[in-house]
Amino acid sequence: MAKGVYERYINEINKIIKDENTESIFLVGSSKEINLDKENIELNDIDIFVFVEKGNMQIREIKNIDGIEFDINYFSKEGVKKLIDSKEYFFLKEMSQPKVIYDK
Repeated sequence: MAKGVYERYINEINKIIKDENTESIFLVGSSKEINLDKENIELNDIDIFVFVEKGNMQIREIKNIDGIEFDINYFSKEGVKKLIDSKEYFFLKEMSQPKVIYDK
């Protein structure tokens, strides 16, 4: 992976934080274990869960920024409650040990 992964990551996180609808941001998946500020990182994508105050139950956005895939899932409060109540495996698995990036 090219140098500058950390800068691209921070730029994307800062864009998400600037949205006043953003409540919290979690790094999930295999990328949560990687030190993103090191050079020559090997990773396929960066998986991010964003909890928002208002919005649809879940919106998935995939961005490719300079060869780095950002897989961003936005969840409303209502959506999070429904996923927990229905015991949605993918959500519960990823949220069992996320890396908290931002929390209002």
